[in-house]
Amino acid sequence: LTGAAEAPMGLPAGSPAQSARIDLCYQPSAGGTLTNFSGGFYSIHRMTGERRAYPAAGTVVPGAGTWNVGLCVLNNGGAAAISDNDYTNGYVQVTN
Repeated sequence: LTGAAEAPMGLPAGSPAQSARIDLCYQPSAGGTLTNFSGGFYSIHRMTGERRAYPAAGTVVPGAGTWNVGLCVLNNGGAAAISDNDYTNGYVQVTN
């Protein structure tokens, strides 16, 4: 799988900056654990109280199966919710 995506995101106005981990992820179609394309090495971004674009790109070989794939975000325990969001744009293609 090879893909790229971006999503506009931000914290509520006036919130102090905090970190978030952003990457492309995959999950078995039946549900279960999310696994990021980078093998645990997420890009760590500083989120602020305004909406900004956050990108991710990568390639992974998850093995045979049917997968849910998309952009994933892990809020690194900051007090504010990442709630100033808009639609994600991107693609994932199956390569052989």
